[in-house]
Amino acid sequence: MDRGLPVAADMLAAMERNLAAIADMAALSRRIFDRFLAAYPDERARFINIDAAVLRMTDETFVLLHALASGASWAPGSAAHWADLHRNYGPITNARYADWTRLCVAELAAATADWSASAPGWDAAAARLDALLAAANDGP
Repeated sequence: MDRGLPVAADMLAAMERNLAAIADMAALSRRIFDRFLAAYPDERARFINIDAAVLRMTDETFVLLHALASGASWAPGSAAHWADLHRNYGPITNARYADWTRLCVAELAAATADWSASAPGWDAAAARLDALLAAANDGP
């Protein structure tokens, strides 16, 4: 298994508290998307219905990060599936995937208290997701 994954039960519980503390996930999702599209305005054209994608993509990202942190056996395959499905939208670089993941984690950190108890878990899960997406991705 990956270094640092699965995380210890107390760290996983802290990660779950981070997610549970978000009173308005839709608002957090919108902030993430706004920052992502400000950094990468060319990405807007990939979205047929951006409003439908906002909550779905952030939710899928946090679910997958949590699953990786918990050692869920299905998570690596889901990450590969994710990269495969995104090929329908054109080439996406590994760096762009990593930027998305890091932005999600950074915005969650900014929106929650007691981040220090969970930060290593989120970081380890994000690194693992980056590696899985890079392995499954055809892009550079």
